[in-house]
Amino acid sequence: AEHDPDARAFLLTDSMVLAQQVQQAVANWHQKLSLPDFLLNSLQHSGLYVLPDLTECAKAANSLAPEHLQVMTENPAALWPLL
Repeated sequence: AEHDPDARAFLLTDSMVLAQQVQQAVANWHQKLSLPDFLLNSLQHSGLYVLPDLTECAKAANSLAPEHLQVMTENPAALWPLL
């Protein structure tokens, strides 16, 4: 989101705790780092979604069809057939 005003960033997770930690970290980083002025606009069009399970996260990722996708789980290969 910090590279382009039209960029969007999404976090799809099944963990409310992780979602809250990321939300707080983004707020802290924005205050501490020298980031572009357009970042807040980009983040307003981004999203942080807590879904019931990782299968639902994979389905949502397919719907979003991102140009770049990072799968960060203990076993990412388990989700590859779904993506």
